[in-house]
Amino acid sequence: MPRPSLKSERTDQILDALEICLVRYGLEGATQERIAAQAGLARALIRHNVGNRDDMLRLGLDRFTARSDEQLQALFGELPETGRAEVLLDWLFDPRFFDAHSVRVLESLSHWAADRSDARALVVSWTERFIDAVAEQLLLAFPNSKASDRDTVATCITGLYFQLASLLALGLTRSVQQRSVAAGRRLLAMLA
Repeated sequence: MPRPSLKSERTDQILDALEICLVRYGLEGATQERIAAQAGLARALIRHNVGNRDDMLRLGLDRFTARSDEQLQALFGELPETGRAEVLLDWLFDPRFFDAHSVRVLESLSHWAADRSDARALVVSWTERFIDAVAEQLLLAFPNSKASDRDTVATCITGLYFQLASLLALGLTRSVQQRSVAAGRRLLAMLA
């Protein structure tokens, strides 16, 4: 009887190690040697299971965007029918719900993707899906608002969210978070 393939399990193990190395060492420091050591695998197994460094980063980006899409849909599924936009804003801007690990992984992968048209297109597409998903929630909350206004507000809220998430790694202050929420509430008021 043939031995079952470990490729899927090893790929996850390698991508987990990639994320840890991106957070610890940044994009340039996330070498195959460090990733192999973090994964507890020989470097040859890294190449065998995920290919070269660019292949590994692409797989990491694919996995990150797929997980993020799932998490966002789960978040939206938990929003109440009434007050959904305000609750969404509270959740998006509450530092307790920020995942600093994911923010740093995204920043590294986005930096890598900037010079690669296919990977850059994936990051752009993911960002547009995020904005569109926020706009859909705004439509549910403000059904009589204009589509162009919802799109503008969704884009601004998304920008505020990513800026706040980036500042978290620098020691985000409570006042920055509070001002971001206040700005988000003013944006929502435009739709009411």
